[in-house]
Amino acid sequence: MPGVAGGTPGVEGVAGGGRPWRGGLPPAGRGRVGPTSPAPPRRPAPQMHQPARKAVDAVHRVLSELVPATLASERCAELSRYRNLREEVEEAAGASLGRFRARALGMVEVLVDMEASYLTAEFFREILASPGAEGEGPLRGPDGGPLPLAPPPGTPPDRAALWRISRHVMAYLQVVSNQLTATVPKAVVHCQVVPAKEAALEPLRLAVGGKDSPGLRRLLAEDEAVARRRAQCASRLSLLRKARREIAESIGW
Repeated sequence: MPGVAGGTPGVEGVAGGGRPWRGGLPPAGRGRVGPTSPAPPRRPAPQMHQPARKAVDAVHRVLSELVPATLASERCAELSRYRNLREEVEEAAGASLGRFRARALGMVEVLVDMEASYLTAEFFREILASPGAEGEGPLRGPDGGPLPLAPPPGTPPDRAALWRISRHVMAYLQVVSNQLTATVPKAVVHCQVVPAKEAALEPLRLAVGGKDSPGLRRLLAEDEAVARRRAQCASRLSLLRKARREIAESIGW
């Protein structure tokens, strides 16, 4: 029976006493929302996301530790002369790794949501309607022990139905676990490891390309002691060249 004035479809129900309800929202517990108002999507339990998040965080920690270790290595010894540039490199790498971590977290959460969304009410209806649910292959319970292939003899029908549901749910969870075990590492490598190797300093490169001369001089500013030594060497070289010219002129070279 239409529930809004004018016969607008989508919400229908009745008020108390069998009288049709019209206008506004339906009373609590009465009426139903039609196909034009879908229910919000269910979110999996937070425990389903935790292993995937831990994998992302573990890789992030390893990559973050590699940054200072690499800057302190012999391959980057020359960079130690330019303190400002070294700090810019370390800061840019850390910011990039943070973005890669956020992207990986979003990816693995989508993977978990996608796999978990298959479990619907229709899934349980099919279980209850099936004549038997022995399944195939060994299944493991929450404690890691194998699940029996059939309920104990003499189990009441209602308990047997619950047993079938639990076995099907465990079978589903095992499939999801195997699927995520295969896909989460790929997502981590794709979103964290590969970008860290290829583009961790790309924002710094773009930023340096847009700096003016004072900004570049600040990045390439050497240690004060090194700068004084360089100035002294340049002055002595200039004096040596001048003396060489004077000697050459005096002997007629």
